[in-house]
Amino acid sequence: MRIDDSISFIGEGGEHHPMAELLKRATTSTKARLEIHSDKGKLWIVAANDGKIIFANSFDVTSEKDELYYLLAVCEHVEFNTSATDVRATGKVSEMVMRYFNILR
Repeated sequence: MRIDDSISFIGEGGEHHPMAELLKRATTSTKARLEIHSDKGKLWIVAANDGKIIFANSFDVTSEKDELYYLLAVCEHVEFNTSATDVRATGKVSEMVMRYFNILR
């Protein structure tokens, strides 16, 4: 499946895989934004700025602290200000994450 001219997605789940969905949505925003999906001990994160993907990965998580740690680490890595970064989330988002980020649904 092709996300855009520079991103193709090959693997289990195809276009319905959580990462594929996040990649598609991330390219629609012109501001710095994280797209996340949390489900069954897995956290998928895509960071985009100006409609371009700058980071995409998934992490195994066992607690709310793990989710928050990875989100903060990604923000630091891509140099996003946590208080000015919108996070569009699908799946279950922990209360701890909602305290630190502006969560969009």
